[in-house]
Parts: sequence; C-alpha cells; structure tokens
Amino acid sequence: MGLLLGDVQFELNTRTRDTAFFLHEEDGELEYSLDCQFQANEFMEEVVEPRFCLSPVATNKKNQEELIGTYFEVKKIEEAMEREDTMYLFEHEPLECYQFTILAFQNDMVHIQWNGTAVTDGYARPYQTEKFWLDCWLPVITKKEDWKKFGL
Repeated sequence: MGLLLGDVQFELNTRTRDTAFFLHEEDGELEYSLDCQFQANEFMEEVVEPRFCLSPVATNKKNQEELIGTYFEVKKIEEAMEREDTMYLFEHEPLECYQFTILAFQNDMVHIQWNGTAVTDGYARPYQTEKFWLDCWLPVITKKEDWKKFGL
C-alpha cells in the first residue's frame, strides 16, 4: 500500500499531521477532505516527498457507514484546478483527472483508493503527467482532539 507514481513507489508518512482524512458535518450531512504526505524517494532524478490534497467533497451521507463505497470523480483538469485538488512534487500542480473511492472504516481509520493522472511538470509545453495509484489507510480526524489518538 502507498503511492505508485509512474513506476516509483512511495510509502505513506504516518508520523505527521499532513496525512489525514478530515470528516466534518455540514447542515446534517458529511463532507470530507484529505491530505496524504509520502516519504522521500527518487523521482525524475530528484529526491521528492509527494503530497496529495483533496479539497472538501460534500455528500448527502449522515454517518461513516453510509460513506463506504462512496465514489468521486473529476474528469477534466479545469475541474481539478477549480476545486484546488493538487499534488505537490516540486510545487503544487493540479490533477488532470482522477477517481476516488472510500472502501472501509475501521478503528478510527479509513481505507481509500485514489487513482488518475497528475501533472508532474506544469512548466513544460505540453505539460508532463504521470499516472498515479494511491491505496492506503488514513487516520480519521473529526475534531482537533482526534490527533491525540494517533500520537500527533
């Protein structure tokens, strides 16, 4: 589990508050967002620590159990840019397209899968991309005190 970016594997960094699944209630319905920080590895001849950010996604779900199986998709880079869904590699770049699924909740953790295409060099013409596949368990944070459960 972790991140596969192109053909490079990155392990999830679980010792930081930069890795979490944030769950909030908004008008009786849940919304979620997340950050995933990964440990350093070599990519494109540089040592990098990728970070993925998914901006808030509103749902009509009332509890965590209802979120299981929830699927969210962005088909165009313009939508990802508008939503500010990004991958930080050398700097923040938009995701070109992606599919995101919530698979399970267990012991204050959530299992997610996120795959698609990320921009790796937005200055190149045309810009450069890589396929990514992210499969991991993230701590669920609903309030500030939840960080203590994870020793953070």
